[in-house]
Amino acid sequence: YSDTGLTASTSYSYTVAARDAAGNVSAESAAVDVTTQASADTQAPTVPTGLNGNAVSASQIDLSWNASSDNVGVTGYEVRRDGVLITTTANTSYSDTGLTASTSYSYTVAARDAAGNVSAESAAVNVTTQASADTQAPTVPTGLNGNAISSSQVDLSWTASTDNVGVVRYEIQRDGSTVGTSANTTFRDSGLLANTSYSYTVTARDAAGNVSAASNPVQVTTRTSPPPTSSSGGGGSMGSGLIVLLLITLLRTRSRGRVDFRPASLLE
Repeated sequence: YSDTGLTASTSYSYTVAARDAAGNVSAESAAVDVTTQASADTQAPTVPTGLNGNAVSASQIDLSWNASSDNVGVTGYEVRRDGVLITTTANTSYSDTGLTASTSYSYTVAARDAAGNVSAESAAVNVTTQASADTQAPTVPTGLNGNAISSSQVDLSWTASTDNVGVVRYEIQRDGSTVGTSANTTFRDSGLLANTSYSYTVTARDAAGNVSAASNPVQVTTRTSPPPTSSSGGGGSMGSGLIVLLLITLLRTRSRGRVDFRPASLLE
């Protein structure tokens, strides 16, 4: 006998009794309990909502979304990146790693139940990974030139460096020690010694603190100091004083009938 029209996932108890032609009926058999099968699940889960993406580094994006519901139960979520399935997770979050810096990715999520029914995909979210950390140093400054403009001052100039992000300043070294910085491609070094040779190099620095190698050195010798100016005070110069003494001596000796060119101090 086939009992039909029953309710799914429901338990039923059955017994059997025998009857003869005279209408005599036996006692009932031992009972048997039978539960009908669950109905076939053809209903997909609801679409995941609230998909959110956050780029936490240059190579990782974290995703999260709201849970879906289902008439039986959601068993997992399918995560797609740029239309390609990359994972299935039982959670409502996922971290996508191994990505490329400064790159945009599109994500969607779909829910799946135990019967294999899959929801439609969520609304897409676009997320761009962070820029990679700057580890590239600027190029080496070139064309360093030095000019001694006085006995105590040297002017320097050079060709600008380049950088993947940007050069923020130049550092000037004199004889191996840093003596100043410049945001431009020129620098004036002062307070130097006269007639002295100095060796200069320049390095470039970017905002991340990366420093280039030093430029080729340039040797510059300051100018010689000018001679001191003669004094014009009451004493006069030694040469002028000697001439005066000789003239006085000459006048005195002529009055005595002789010429004597000894200094006056010796005739006193």
